[in-house]
Amino acid sequence: MDLLDAKSFSSSDLDEIASRGRANYILRGGYTRAADTFRININLQDVETGESIGSETVTGQGEGSLYALVDELTRRIKENFQLSAQAIAADIDKEVGKITSSSPEAFRYYSEARKYHLRYEYREAIQLYEKAVSIDPEFAMAYRGMAAAYNNMADYEKSREFIQKAFELSDRISDRERYQIQGQFYYQSEKTYDQAIGAFNKLIELYPDDDIGNSYLGTIYSGIEEWDKALENYKICVEVKKNVLDCGNLAGLYETKGLYDEARQVWEDFLQTELDAPQVHADLGHNYLCQGRYQLALEEADKAFLLNPRHRDSFNLKGDVYRLMGDFSKAEEEYLKILEISGDRATHLSPKFKLATLSLAQGKVEKAKREMEEVMNLATELNLEAWQAGVQSYYSYFVSLKDPEQAIKEAEKALIWLQELDNLSWQRFIMYWKGTYHIRMGSIDEAQRISNELKDMIEKGLNKKAKRYHHGLDGAIELENKNYARAIEHFNNAISLLPFQSAIFDEHAFFIEPLALAYYSSGDLDKAREEYEKITTLTRGRTSYGDIYAKSFYMLGKIYEKLGDTAKAIEHYEKFLDLWKDADPGIAEVEDARKRLEGINTSKTAR
Repeated sequence: MDLLDAKSFSSSDLDEIASRGRANYILRGGYTRAADTFRININLQDVETGESIGSETVTGQGEGSLYALVDELTRRIKENFQLSAQAIAADIDKEVGKITSSSPEAFRYYSEARKYHLRYEYREAIQLYEKAVSIDPEFAMAYRGMAAAYNNMADYEKSREFIQKAFELSDRISDRERYQIQGQFYYQSEKTYDQAIGAFNKLIELYPDDDIGNSYLGTIYSGIEEWDKALENYKICVEVKKNVLDCGNLAGLYETKGLYDEARQVWEDFLQTELDAPQVHADLGHNYLCQGRYQLALEEADKAFLLNPRHRDSFNLKGDVYRLMGDFSKAEEEYLKILEISGDRATHLSPKFKLATLSLAQGKVEKAKREMEEVMNLATELNLEAWQAGVQSYYSYFVSLKDPEQAIKEAEKALIWLQELDNLSWQRFIMYWKGTYHIRMGSIDEAQRISNELKDMIEKGLNKKAKRYHHGLDGAIELENKNYARAIEHFNNAISLLPFQSAIFDEHAFFIEPLALAYYSSGDLDKAREEYEKITTLTRGRTSYGDIYAKSFYMLGKIYEKLGDTAKAIEHYEKFLDLWKDADPGIAEVEDARKRLEGINTSKTAR
């Protein structure tokens, strides 16, 4: 009804709200203040007849009296419903000051923090949450808010600290807030997602429209890749309270399902009423990027920049677009701008990581490794364990391109961190990679042992679509053993479990590439060509794997050469060599492409 920010409501508005909420009564109220005296008036009306059932007035001195006044009004309202004294005594109602916070000032800071939180402005929100708990050290929901903000910033250590604090204080709060906190507490690990789901389901049984409960249920179901369940919860959030955070969750889920038009509609609807929303333009630009509509993505990045010239996501978006367009120098400029505008060193992690993957996309493996080491050092300095584990995982991949034996050791370091963090999602991911490193070392038995362990882990977990890692590793083993038909079957099974392109760490490139290689090795050049061409048309699916994207042109050159199409072979070899014109010396594919290109040209001259 677009009434969230309304200062007052007409009678027709109230009638419509009551109708939609299936309410039988409406409570109207207002308050006045004279110096330090507060006066609250309320009137309880029957919706159907419009008749007044009762009216009450209470007065008090100072803001500190407000909660007591509300409690007094609550008691009187129940009496207007002609409830018995026994029924009133049995009600679950608690004193307001003992539910959320005893301090109106602390609650004011909390309310302001929530506004920033729901706009993705987590650092600003945290500052206000901190002010709230400095006034009321037992403010459980403020600690919950801080935990959620730190979680969204990937600072999981602080997130754990504050949700633990909220959990310890949850005996003094309402049932609603207690279920919110319990659910968030169990949300910390996939191993306890079932308990989190139980707590949030109890919450929405009592309050079906609770935005926190529905939001976390959506996030949990997204985490275990049950997209349709997540979609229903996110839809409720947006229907109840249309803000940037909830719209972002819903739009992101639509993108994950490949429903890019529906995702775009979420943002366009939001912009009808909220014009000053740089984050929305950045997210709308991401939607266009996923579809390869690069010019529209750049236009949205510019809109975000004009609304806020220091908005980091506008630079991030532009950098990603230029990267996919093949303009590496412009992409680098955009990522570097983030380092220039932000004094918060934690915000330097993402652009520095992207700079490392940008080097990888150009075949500059040694530079990419050094840049990744810089990201690791910064994450270590800032004591951000999740970043350390994630960067260590990707570092192992970079190392594997030249030294798979060392890559195994780097992967083992990442696994230790991930086990300490209890992060099953990334554990599955790095176990898959570690298995492929062993295959390259000729340790097939060890790779099979890892694959079996991976299968057991997935079967015991909630995310059944994670079987793609097991299928992928078994496929790689069969490919090494030249069992091409079985390898192809495993790889196709893995790809069938992928979501659509949307995530920053999208996995399409490294699942499609081994399938293409299996077809190539089996002699099915047409199928191989088809799969390699898929890689060259990826958007978000190749962002972190520019090396696979570049090598796909090299492989397409070989395929067309075998098919006798020299013009197409030359075109693809030249594309590959242009992408890797500044690559490290001694890379086998680069040297081979040059020799093949020279051979084709020499043959043409001889004719």
